[in-house]
Amino acid sequence: MERIPDDALVVRGGRNQPDDLRRGTRTHPSGVTGVSVECATGLLLKELAAALPHGQVGVTTAGAIRAAGGDVVRTAGRSPHHATVVGLSQEAASRLLTPTEPPMLVTRCLTMASPSPVPEPPACTRALSTL
Repeated sequence: MERIPDDALVVRGGRNQPDDLRRGTRTHPSGVTGVSVECATGLLLKELAAALPHGQVGVTTAGAIRAAGGDVVRTAGRSPHHATVVGLSQEAASRLLTPTEPPMLVTRCLTMASPSPVPEPPACTRALSTL
């Protein structure tokens, strides 16, 4: 199985509140149980978010998910970047994937907030508050 790099962006559409994630948790045909995400390195957030039918997205990294005790595994889906977040409670996943923002604001936030590819959510929130 392909190991997704820690610096890979992990993007999930919607509000990503714990109840939303509970409703969205499924067992994938491959046998893993979790929530669907788009995940890749080398792509812009807006490219990953383009596959999502939502007006807002949450973004983190595979490394942040692993640091919280979960994992991101590549699974087949509607796009070649589909993956599944496993091993986290809905509350922990929600903390990593919210606050959610319109994809273009998050892209702008990531560009402004830090020279690193993906700032932690508080840094993004601070950057968005200055827009």
